[in-house]
Amino acid sequence: MAQTTHALAQPNQHPKKWQRILGVFARGDTLNRFEAERIGDHALHSTVAALQGRGLILNRREETVPGFMGAPTRVCRYWLAQESVERARELLGLGNHGQNGGAQNA
Repeated sequence: MAQTTHALAQPNQHPKKWQRILGVFARGDTLNRFEAERIGDHALHSTVAALQGRGLILNRREETVPGFMGAPTRVCRYWLAQESVERARELLGLGNHGQNGGAQNA
């Protein structure tokens, strides 16, 4: 996974958990709890609640994935609502440039 630099992180400091997760969502990616574990979030539902507290809208849908020993496990898949993309970019200090896949820069 490519590392994202956030304006809110201090130099020589790693981005905070909410910044890492929001960076994933701001790129248009989705996450469930097991995928979030790989990037250091052990309680994605709590991070999603914190992001919502910052004024963002996150969509979700339930899905079934293989869990312990392959047993079916129900989880939520989360993604950033389109109407929250601009707010997410503001929170990350990215501004609006590069939205729409760079189409504005073509």
